[in-house]
Amino acid sequence: MTRPWTGTGGIVPIEADVSLDEAGLDALLINAAIQGASDVILQTGAVPVAERNGERYPARLSQQPLGDAALTMAISHLYGRSAPTQLAARQDLNCAHAARAPDGSIHRFRVNITPALFRHSVGVNVVIRPLPADLPELDELDVEPELAAALLAGTGLSIVTGVPGSGKSTLLAAVIRRLAEARRGRIQTYEAPVEFVYHRLAGTSGLVSQTEIPTHLRDFATGVRASLRRSPFAILVGEARDRAAVEAVIDAADFGIATYTTTHALGVANTVRRFLTEFEPAEREARAIAMLDTLNVVVTQALVPDGRGTRTPAREWLVFDPALKAQLADLAPARWSGLIAGRLACRDRTLAAAIRRVRAERSGP
Repeated sequence: MTRPWTGTGGIVPIEADVSLDEAGLDALLINAAIQGASDVILQTGAVPVAERNGERYPARLSQQPLGDAALTMAISHLYGRSAPTQLAARQDLNCAHAARAPDGSIHRFRVNITPALFRHSVGVNVVIRPLPADLPELDELDVEPELAAALLAGTGLSIVTGVPGSGKSTLLAAVIRRLAEARRGRIQTYEAPVEFVYHRLAGTSGLVSQTEIPTHLRDFATGVRASLRRSPFAILVGEARDRAAVEAVIDAADFGIATYTTTHALGVANTVRRFLTEFEPAEREARAIAMLDTLNVVVTQALVPDGRGTRTPAREWLVFDPALKAQLADLAPARWSGLIAGRLACRDRTLAAAIRRVRAERSGP
């Protein structure tokens, strides 16, 4: 449901006569970002909306639905002139976008553009996510001390999972920032697109190198293979989305590089299973052992409304210490889920338990 703006709690929409040309679209995006929107959504046949804390509000006063001409102009500005052609070829598009505000400040956005059904034909859905201007601090994210220590250990494979918009990139950006500030060594990121930028970190010039996929390299696996020849201390792979990327991050961690990545899964056990199902059954057991050797920590994060107009992170997480690895190594990979679930329940670290704690704190005095 899209709620009208009532003057309190919503997004103050931009003027009705603002078009979606380059200047108008940037003004709309900056306006929404300044007011704390998590997403701006443009879709063929619908009015532009902004989301904040899970609620949707009109992004401009005009209630005219967007037509093909307006969307073509918008996506060409966001992605480039090739956007309509690539969408017609049944591709979804991901990019970053920067807009300059009247005061000279730069606002950055993550953009996803996807073909979508519209009146028995093809339209476009565009989700534009404002990115924070400042790098997140790990101390501001309510990260549990033991989890923070595992993420900062600088060893093995660390995987952060959750649904889109659950703060995966923010958590990992805070980890990369802390590693960079500690001068642990050279860090390489491969992202699609680059979200947080690290060049403003004091005293770390040249320490963090960022590569955008596919702008600079074809895919994540290509980037990881390049890292193996450069011996960085750590790499960040934006998403282990296919077999090639999954295999690459396991190999990088096995090579001694601290490796961080995300994937779309819910729960630690599901994440491990999701990685293993990328491999053919005949090779799954061998790849399972290789992954187990490198696993450091797996985290699933969700953002829960906390009753204060914001959302609080709830996390399920498990550190794969030597004792747990030894137990898993004695089992067939098909039985790992049961052991992992038992360990999480025993330590009260399931996502359901974390959500209950957030809600209990919300309803407390």
